[in-house]
Amino acid sequence: MSNNNFGGTIMGNKVELGTLLSRMNDFTRMHRKLNGMLLDYYKLTESSIVLFDIIEDEEMTLKAITEASYLDKSTISRQVNSLVKKGFIDKKTGNDKRYSYFKLTEQAKTVYAAYKKESKRAFDDLLSGWTEEEKQKLSILLMRLNRIYESAI
Repeated sequence: MSNNNFGGTIMGNKVELGTLLSRMNDFTRMHRKLNGMLLDYYKLTESSIVLFDIIEDEEMTLKAITEASYLDKSTISRQVNSLVKKGFIDKKTGNDKRYSYFKLTEQAKTVYAAYKKESKRAFDDLLSGWTEEEKQKLSILLMRLNRIYESAI
């Protein structure tokens, strides 16, 4: 058993599962901290970003938003209504009064674009010392990990 250059214990060529999980937890915690700072700056929440991602340039019913989010209708309803009150989402009642349609306001689109730009810039800064090959490898590994999580869920 030996220590590798990255601080984890290796047994032959095998990384201990505990080391891998610890690194994933560390990354998640640090990413959330950085993202939380950006969200605070733009006065947004993680749930508002999820809804902005789902709605984007569409006009959607609450049912469609709920289906796309994989969350329950009451949670989405509370979050959407909160964003309506803040002026980030417009609510329009359809011809059939049973349905309302929601879309992002220009204010939301502007704030969301600024948040995404700053988030990308911050991540670019973090990876500024990485080679393109290292970034490509990270991208491939994250894509594979995401697919595995998706199939498990």
